[in-house]
Amino acid sequence: MKYVYILIIYILIISASLSAQTSDNQLMLKDFLIQTCKNSHFEYILIDELFLEYDEILASQLMEILLNIRSSYSLVIGEDLKLPEGSISLSAIFPETGTSLEAGYSQGTSFQTDNQTGAFSLRFEQAILGGGFGKTAKLKNIAAAHQKTIAKYKIVEAYETYLSSIILIYIEWLSAYQNKLYAESAYRDSVAILDLVKKKLQYNIALPVELNKSELQVLSKEEQLEGAQQSYKSIFNEIQYLSGIDVKGKNLIPSNSSLPEAISINRDDILKQFKTKSRTARTMNLLTEILNIDLQIARDTLKPKINIYADYSLDNIWSSLENSFEFGITVDLSFLNTKNKTSLRSKEVEIRKESVKNNNDYSDIYEDVVSLLDQFEYNKRLLSITEKKKEAAELILKEEQKEYDKSRAELNDILTAQNSLDNIEKARILLVMQQVKLTVEWLEYNDILVDDNYSQAIIKY
Repeated sequence: MKYVYILIIYILIISASLSAQTSDNQLMLKDFLIQTCKNSHFEYILIDELFLEYDEILASQLMEILLNIRSSYSLVIGEDLKLPEGSISLSAIFPETGTSLEAGYSQGTSFQTDNQTGAFSLRFEQAILGGGFGKTAKLKNIAAAHQKTIAKYKIVEAYETYLSSIILIYIEWLSAYQNKLYAESAYRDSVAILDLVKKKLQYNIALPVELNKSELQVLSKEEQLEGAQQSYKSIFNEIQYLSGIDVKGKNLIPSNSSLPEAISINRDDILKQFKTKSRTARTMNLLTEILNIDLQIARDTLKPKINIYADYSLDNIWSSLENSFEFGITVDLSFLNTKNKTSLRSKEVEIRKESVKNNNDYSDIYEDVVSLLDQFEYNKRLLSITEKKKEAAELILKEEQKEYDKSRAELNDILTAQNSLDNIEKARILLVMQQVKLTVEWLEYNDILVDDNYSQAIIKY
């Protein structure tokens, strides 16, 4: 979660480069995320986690206990004999040790003597080869646990992707708000120039055409202001819908943000960090482990199956007792086993294919991450240039206004300087917001926008 905290700090720091705003109705990013996390989209994503435990149990080899009760009543045709019989047995299978136990008791009536009979039996069986001592069951349980982990990662990925989209919407709102503020400022500046021209026209030190030009400038800025207000209104409606906040009587606005510092990472460590920390890499590793487990199981199917067993029985419980004990070994050996051999070869090819795929994926990911880092650094350089251009444009506009006020400059010079400053400021706002977007994209791409314990961390944003 530390990366989320870093991102939020980046978003929430008030930058001197942006207009200072303070308001009781500011909606901070962390509050926006808290409100948004309550909606049904997040619930729909997180509800999939409820299936994980069930899916793991269904895929695992677990201990089974079976109680069997049988009762019968036989009539011998031609003989006036009624032979009631019954039995009860309890069996248990322990997959992780390859052991099975069974105990049973049966009772009936002898056909020859019409006497009551009873017998008790106990059987122990242990697999020792061909998946013996629970090897196959243990491997399947490990694979089931890996599948659960992968499924959890996919849920976190879906959560992270949606969270990223929500953060980007907030950034769009902030961008629209900054553009609206500057459009309002530019409109006021154009009105001030118009008032100055009117004043000079009263003293016959301005031409009528200058009045027309300044009025056209005002209309142009008013048109831009209308566009900025409409864009802001559109994104604001989406913010209100996502957060579910009642905005009646409130002038709800986003908090000001600043550009994050450069992403601190050594290019040589990009792939290393991705392989060791990202969920994507961990998923790839788990998939490879599952294939290796399937390969081990396939190899075990080709081995002879050897079990040892021990039987104990106690017969004629109601008359003369008879004890017996038997110890033995069973061997199952397949001579053809064509399907299992084919399955083994298929698993070997599949593992080789997965290994090649992982190497290709790592290469593609490295290129994508480096490209993203290049974009971030390029955007940062452009922003630095734009900041300097803005400072120069502000100085030029200020000087042109002084010169025009003294009738030593043309109105066209002021209008050109104002339009130039407007274009530069719009570009600067766009670059600032783009830098934050690239930061979010970086964190998401590297699977560090949220941690794996997202369900406990929602309210911490």
